[in-house]
Amino acid sequence: MAGVRTYKITCDECGYSEEVSSAQLTYEEGKTCPRCLKGKMYWVPPAEEARRREFQKIYGQGGRTMQEERISPVIIIAVGLGLAVAAVVGIAAIARAAAPPGCLTLLPGRFYYFTYTGPSQTFQAGLGECYPVIWTIDVYDPETDDYWPPADPVNDILETGSKCRVKVQGICTLCGFELI
Repeated sequence: MAGVRTYKITCDECGYSEEVSSAQLTYEEGKTCPRCLKGKMYWVPPAEEARRREFQKIYGQGGRTMQEERISPVIIIAVGLGLAVAAVVGIAAIARAAAPPGCLTLLPGRFYYFTYTGPSQTFQAGLGECYPVIWTIDVYDPETDDYWPPADPVNDILETGSKCRVKVQGICTLCGFELI
């Protein structure tokens, strides 16, 4: 006759174990632990028992089972909004820091209307670093009430107080001009 099969039952609270026969398993399982008087005795498959003991070595007796901690959607939304606000503030700070005081950063694709406030000099010198990316620069002529391009921008003089219309092909910083 084959021997009676025994099962190991373990307390889910303190880890106390004892072996019971297969006939007693249904009766003993679910009872209060005789050692700690808090936990319940349950049958645990051998691999699961080994994993639980390893877990207890690492995390201590309080870590019976690993419970997933949920993060509230409110916290996720708040953190996301905070990051978005920080990004906008950072981009705004970089944009302000990019152009020195009295200078403007020009973006391609639109006309800018200015009054030249710098000293009278050639168009090339007055436009500085923006000169290579200028698509068009036109000077206002009050007699015709229209904007006209200079005949020779390398040698023509841009006078203080001149009204100009500028369009650029690339991003540049223009100094000595005041937006109208």
